[in-house]
Amino acid sequence: MLRKSGMAGDARRAARGFCRDERGVTAIMTGLLATALMGFAGLAVDVGIWEMNLRNAQGAADLAAYSAAIGANKGADTTIEAKGVAASMGFIDGDSGVTVTVRHPPISGPHAGDSAAYEIIVQKPQQLYLAQLFLPKAPTVRGRAVALAGKGLVE
Repeated sequence: MLRKSGMAGDARRAARGFCRDERGVTAIMTGLLATALMGFAGLAVDVGIWEMNLRNAQGAADLAAYSAAIGANKGADTTIEAKGVAASMGFIDGDSGVTVTVRHPPISGPHAGDSAAYEIIVQKPQQLYLAQLFLPKAPTVRGRAVALAGKGLVE
């Protein structure tokens, strides 16, 4: 029987030994899994910020619609009232992509065409932090509210 010797035999023995060696596997797996865990945590922070901004936009739309309805009862300029309230809550129309739309009467929803209704839509594009690796463009939060002048209803 011939015995394999030389550099080829040494390389095969080293490769077999390397494949069987389990030392350091824990460190490699910890590094890989920690990277994935940090990625998920980063995405959770991004989505949490978007949800917070969505609530803020909805709150601004609610207050702006209510202000427009109250202003209409007092004969004020409803657009200035609504945009002023939205601006006081950090949603300045035309700044950083923010849009504050005032519609009288609304063009959609159950109060479409109702001359006593004021519709406010607040939109703001969001920042992409870690999510820019996965999304082609930034999402936009949108808050919409309708108030009826003389009735004080906000939907």
